[in-house]
Amino acid sequence: MVLILSLILLCSPSAIAYSLEALSQSSAGSSSLSLSLGLGKDDFYKNLDPPKNTIYDIDFSHSTTTEKLAADVGSSQKTTSSNASLVWSIPAGWRAGFGLGYFSATADNIYSTEGSLILGYRYTWENPPSIEEDKLETLAATFEPSLGFSFQAAENPIYLRRNNLTRLAIIQSWQELSLDADPWHWLSVSVSARRYTYNRNVAEIVALLDLPEVQEKIGSGLANNLATLQDVSQGLDLGFHVGDFDIDLSQSNSKEVVSQTTYMDSALSTTYHWKKWSFTLGVGQSKSALSASASRYSMLGARWTL
Repeated sequence: MVLILSLILLCSPSAIAYSLEALSQSSAGSSSLSLSLGLGKDDFYKNLDPPKNTIYDIDFSHSTTTEKLAADVGSSQKTTSSNASLVWSIPAGWRAGFGLGYFSATADNIYSTEGSLILGYRYTWENPPSIEEDKLETLAATFEPSLGFSFQAAENPIYLRRNNLTRLAIIQSWQELSLDADPWHWLSVSVSARRYTYNRNVAEIVALLDLPEVQEKIGSGLANNLATLQDVSQGLDLGFHVGDFDIDLSQSNSKEVVSQTTYMDSALSTTYHWKKWSFTLGVGQSKSALSASASRYSMLGARWTL
């Protein structure tokens, strides 16, 4: 079982939103801790004539995972990852930004960097001005349907560090297209698809790294990591909003580039909003197409808004 505990603190003085999130996850043989910081400003230069509604969001996250290595009793592998992004939005509905990322696995002497570009657009159908003021108090009356898309492209070089020398192993590139819609106040839908490409043949590199004479020199960590590189992935998220409750259903599929094995992840969660608090409880499972068993996990979260 995987246990996820999250606590989010959000405050918004002067239209600036600051957020702090802590996330702890544990399962058989592994544990992780992640911290996230966010800063955003809405309705920037709101009082100018004419008004401008430039919005920006800055996010930073850092996570550390410790996993026991079955091949070496008593040893463990520590992996860390950091990600940062900056996104601007303008009144016309467009949004653009960039992201930076870093990942390292200490026992395997592997690290990677990532740079990404983000472009998106959202169209909103505004409420007609004829709506009476007293009707605007209800969520159904104030709701405005919207439809948007987002495109993201990234490049991720993967390096091997050995004997104080750093060598480039492979370069991973990916492109992702996502579509999301809010057709009614009680429903939101999001679908995404991502495609990975590489500058070298991954299967040939893994076969070479699996040779005994090669593993004697650099170990098996690099081969194991490259063998899990993905080929494609898809995701579907459905959100239902009923009164003070939000119900979320998600399904994601991914395929490895070497073995072509498909992995599926499904999750169901519900969030209850009470005054300044939001409480989330959920369950999920991860499963390989080659295995009849699944790895199950649970989610528990709390959010406080000032």
